[in-house]
Amino acid sequence: MSTKEMLLHEIDAMNEKQLQGLLLFIQGCYAEIPNEETRSVLNDVKQGRNMVGPFSSVKELMEDLDAED
Repeated sequence: MSTKEMLLHEIDAMNEKQLQGLLLFIQGCYAEIPNEETRSVLNDVKQGRNMVGPFSSVKELMEDLDAED
């Protein structure tokens, strides 16, 4: 029996909850690893650094985004 056949046999025996868990696990294996810039920004957010706002409207937010630093 091939690996694929064994896996399909195991999948056929799973209930819906087990299949959902397996799918989440598989999807997690393919999650992208953030690059250094993204990790730095995420760390800043966790530490509350380099934050802007709050904004009272979307227009105000967009004006800030469009402003040249």
